[in-house]
Amino acid sequence: MDLGALLVILALLALSGVYVALPFLDERQVTGKVLRSELEQRRSLLLAERERILSALQELELDEKLGKLPEGEYEQQRVKWLLAGEAVLQSLQEINTSVLANSSTGDLVATSSASADGKLDELEQLIAQRRQARSEKSGGFCPACGKPVQKSDRFCARCGASLKTVQ
Repeated sequence: MDLGALLVILALLALSGVYVALPFLDERQVTGKVLRSELEQRRSLLLAERERILSALQELELDEKLGKLPEGEYEQQRVKWLLAGEAVLQSLQEINTSVLANSSTGDLVATSSASADGKLDELEQLIAQRRQARSEKSGGFCPACGKPVQKSDRFCARCGASLKTVQ
């Protein structure tokens, strides 16, 4: 092998090494991926928290209807949960806005900034949607044991009684 061929091989090896190492050396790209990953994780946690707050508000409402709460407790608890929900919605809006600002693809749409009343209205809409979805699924109660059943059930999950008469 002559000297010229050896130099060409060494040059190709050096170029391929630089090409392979380039993504690891580009700090902006690495930092952007880490930042986006952290934002997505935070957004996921906030969405889970929003669902938890909505479930707590539904339980609170059910407890009020059943008379399980002392007088005045319902309003205090409801305000507490609504304020927590407002904070979560605000954080979600900030994350969506920052992801949109940092993203060139724009896969998340930033919501317009709204007042505190707007956040509470959004929570009320989410609660109303959940109520409607729950009422559409409900099929009544089992005639044998009294357990709640869904419209799609043919038999009671608790006692196995036929539900043809319920539907």
